[in-house]
Amino acid sequence: QYFSSAAKMPYYYANMVRMGKVWSASVTTDRDPSAEWFLERSRYPVSGEDSYRWDGPELSNSVTLSGQAEVSEILSKLGGRLGTSDTNGEAYKPNFLGFQKLSTAAWPEVPWHSIGLGAPQEKHAWVRPLLTKLCGPGGRWSMQWLSD
Repeated sequence: QYFSSAAKMPYYYANMVRMGKVWSASVTTDRDPSAEWFLERSRYPVSGEDSYRWDGPELSNSVTLSGQAEVSEILSKLGGRLGTSDTNGEAYKPNFLGFQKLSTAAWPEVPWHSIGLGAPQEKHAWVRPLLTKLCGPGGRWSMQWLSD
């Protein structure tokens, strides 16, 4: 679905390089280069108003939404299309962290071959309460604990 042709892959990776260059630029109180980069792609050409939609980072079958109302509308329409477990629905997101496609070779020690965010729903349901207990409101962690 995401990398179905030789023409699409270079386009995606070129966008990732462009994004990386922008994201590494300094953010100041007056300027955020990464926000500017997205706005350049999501503004209506004539009015300059933000549409909150960018047809990218891939060449086709790829849309990035940046407005809360736009994202909420799309998610509310997905409903049962998401399925009840990993990839058993009509709509699902593969192993991506933001825009970055993650290789499954980097996590050979877990059956789902992904970072924790890519864990199956059953594993997520098990670990989420533990993370909340450690890091959530009233969590028992500190900067010293993290350093140790």
